[in-house]
Amino acid sequence: MTGNITLCYKDELRAFSLDKKATVIGSSPSADLQIPAPGLEPAHATLSWEARASTWVLSAGTPNAQRTLRLNGQSLSTVAPLEDGDIIEMPDVLIRFGLTSAQPVFRGVTTAEIPLKGLRKLVMGRASGDAPGDPKVDLDAEDSRVSRVHLEIEQPESGVAFASDKSQTGTLLNGQRFDRRQLIVGDRLKLGSYTFEFTGTSLRQVSAFGGAKVESRHLTFTLPNGRNILNDVSLDVTPCSFVGILGGSGQGKSTLMNALCGVNPASAGEVYINGARLGDPRQMAASGIGYVPQDDIVHQELTVTEAITYSAQLKLPSGTPRKAVRDLVEETIDRLGLAEHKEKRISMLSGGQRKRVSIATELLAKPSVLFLDEPSSGLDPKTEFDLMSLLRRLAGTDCTVICTTHVLGRAYLFDQLLFVHGGHVIFNGTPDEAERYFKVERGLDEIYLKVGGDETRTAAQWRQEFEGSRPEAKPLAYLPPAQDDPLQQSRPKLGPGWLPTLFIQLRRQWSILKADLLNLLFLLAQPVIIAVLVGWVADDAVLRMFLCIVATLWFGCSNGAQQIVREISIFRRERVCGLGLNAYLQSKYAFLTFVTVLQAIVLFVVTLGVGHLLNPSDLKAEDFLKKATERVTPKVTASQAPEAGGGQAPAVSLDEFEIVTEETKDTANSASAAPAPAVAIEPPAAPQGPGFITTTLLRAAHFFEFGQNLLDTTDPGEGKPPGPDTGIKMLGIGITVMLLKLFALFAAAFVGVAIGLAISALVRNSTQAVMWVPLVLIPQILFGGFVVTRPEMTASVRIASTIVPSYCAQRMMDVAGIYGQTTPRISNRTKYPVFLTPTGEQESVTWTEAGKEYTEKYDKVSDWNVSWQNLVVFPNRVGQHHHLFAMRRGVKVYDQSTEQRNDVRYEMGTLFRFADPAISSFLVLGGWIVACYSITIFGLIGKQKGK
Repeated sequence: MTGNITLCYKDELRAFSLDKKATVIGSSPSADLQIPAPGLEPAHATLSWEARASTWVLSAGTPNAQRTLRLNGQSLSTVAPLEDGDIIEMPDVLIRFGLTSAQPVFRGVTTAEIPLKGLRKLVMGRASGDAPGDPKVDLDAEDSRVSRVHLEIEQPESGVAFASDKSQTGTLLNGQRFDRRQLIVGDRLKLGSYTFEFTGTSLRQVSAFGGAKVESRHLTFTLPNGRNILNDVSLDVTPCSFVGILGGSGQGKSTLMNALCGVNPASAGEVYINGARLGDPRQMAASGIGYVPQDDIVHQELTVTEAITYSAQLKLPSGTPRKAVRDLVEETIDRLGLAEHKEKRISMLSGGQRKRVSIATELLAKPSVLFLDEPSSGLDPKTEFDLMSLLRRLAGTDCTVICTTHVLGRAYLFDQLLFVHGGHVIFNGTPDEAERYFKVERGLDEIYLKVGGDETRTAAQWRQEFEGSRPEAKPLAYLPPAQDDPLQQSRPKLGPGWLPTLFIQLRRQWSILKADLLNLLFLLAQPVIIAVLVGWVADDAVLRMFLCIVATLWFGCSNGAQQIVREISIFRRERVCGLGLNAYLQSKYAFLTFVTVLQAIVLFVVTLGVGHLLNPSDLKAEDFLKKATERVTPKVTASQAPEAGGGQAPAVSLDEFEIVTEETKDTANSASAAPAPAVAIEPPAAPQGPGFITTTLLRAAHFFEFGQNLLDTTDPGEGKPPGPDTGIKMLGIGITVMLLKLFALFAAAFVGVAIGLAISALVRNSTQAVMWVPLVLIPQILFGGFVVTRPEMTASVRIASTIVPSYCAQRMMDVAGIYGQTTPRISNRTKYPVFLTPTGEQESVTWTEAGKEYTEKYDKVSDWNVSWQNLVVFPNRVGQHHHLFAMRRGVKVYDQSTEQRNDVRYEMGTLFRFADPAISSFLVLGGWIVACYSITIFGLIGKQKGK
């Protein structure tokens, strides 16, 4: 055992180590610690080692010294054994006592954490040098309160551990004596000067305090306009106390609490939890802080058991056995009096019961200090009394409880009251002291009338008056905090890590979604209804795809716009418990994108089905299947047969592959070596129809509207037979087109969710989120490239459109629509602009080709006319035709058709196999996702501070 003291005199700090001899403190030169304070006796106090108590004891040197000697704010009446962290007060002198036990030794190694994995039995006790038996943890040999065999831990199965007290002096489990009991995650065992916490997989040495000691020094909170809403607050909160922060609305009580717990750190000053400086909100979980805001911090759709279980999984370290998690959840539910409600949905509970569930989620991690913001707000008197009594019991056992409130009807339950007025703490003491100081007769509620109704004194004057009335309390508020507790500093980070947290969040999202069957049905019905309307109204393939893109963006944006702002209280609470920003946000991205993609697929398939039924394409299914089948399974003629000396082998379908083995090779070789018998040549067998794979591809091609792509790609030319790789070409084009269409939909879904979550992270409430969605979606329609095609756009509109998500997604869909098609011959007719007439009517053009007259309507050249316009037309060159003419009798005679024109990118008949526009659009959409992700992260950082 080692002891030390930190001495504060005239704002100077001096640290000393104590030996086992008596240490005299006084003003005499002969004292071991001479302090020239005028109020000290020559030998004012003595610190002596007491072996039977295993600590140092404090005694007064003289009767006069005893009257001015205080321990933890109480007068010293006799010799008192000291505990770690005790405060000794003398005239003008403050001393903090520290006690440190030797670190536990397990299997010859000093350690603060004893793993239980693989152990059936473990013994803990004082080091004695005995021959080893069962695995043993050796504790400080000088700690007489620890028996040689003090505690036995039995572990019959993973996650289940039983503790048995074998000592003479007794062992405390969560502050209570026991004989044998099953351990629950978070249970604390006190053996002499040691305290161990059961984590489910180990026993970890922790600070001796069940509740935390909270200290603040000179806290000041300044707004950007320079106004202070918190002014130089220094205070101490003793462990396991119940503290109420009181004050009128807007006086700074919530600001003080948020600064103390780290949710919104002060502009200046410091906060210490058990001596460890709280410098960042990310340290809150490691400091053992629990936080319950005024709003509910559980999802209304879940049951009590589900909500508490998910919270336990997010708080406990990775690898905690499932049985240990279930036991902890059951124990917490019983402890909070929620057993009869555990299968009810939280939305069905009363206000007080919901508040209990919120508190239960915080108690899972066994916090050393629990902060609550207005816990009794909105509760009836009976429920308020039950809740405040529950908090009183919690504070009396294993944690410090600090809460804000403006209701003083239950103030007698508090150990300590802090009254905040105008950003100043104008009172700090017990309820009885508050009654005497403010001289109230009809209850503490009268304080509000006295303070608020007195316009002659400022908040600073109230504070000065209070500090002047208790000069003996002033030094205590300015005692520097204890040195960092190594056990506190080594406390592992709560939570299971990034990847397990991500999966837990995803499972919780699914539980929330499926809990509301009506909402789930609506999500599925939404795309079906919209798809039926689109397929019914739109007779143009490009219009149908464009509406699918816009609807998908709307689905994603709507799904994400209220996600964060609706559960901001839950997010803030879980951030306090160590939830990572990226794990939280990525779970939202993954789940909402998955839901939106499912909606997009349903929308896409149903739209195509209804479109085929009500607005069929110009390419008839029968004609397409006939042409495509002829190309993959052509007729075999004698001139085409290899035996007859024909040139090119016939094309085969994807199902027609010959499997060649060694046996077939040998047979073929032997057959070729032997003379061939003279036999009659039979006529070739009739060709078989296409196989299953080919038939499936062709039917899918027609349904998903890329039949013309396959026909154009595999067109061998006039009078030429199809090539042998026709089926493979069709498969390649089909896969490419389908991937492009699906990528367009998936990218639109992803970007829609990203925009929705960015909105949700920036707005202040759900109403604002709903109002923002139309403002985001209307530009998607205007700049999407269908309402106004790219050739018709002005230069500035074209530049703006290139970064609009709907335009980029539609550009990918445009490439998919015409990928593999040949540039239509009609596109090179000398009309302005391509596929359009000046007034928009269906103008026709007639020409003669190979002695035959052809007529085409401009808007019927292709089902993908708009896509062709957006991809093959140079907008800046629209109308710059290249005319061919011939001089006949001195007169120019113009040809209606050219191979090339200045305002069209490709010659007529060019096979469109250019994916660059889709790739560039895909990169722009990726930029949107990255930008929205960054915006959402910054928004979440602001929201976690309550901004």
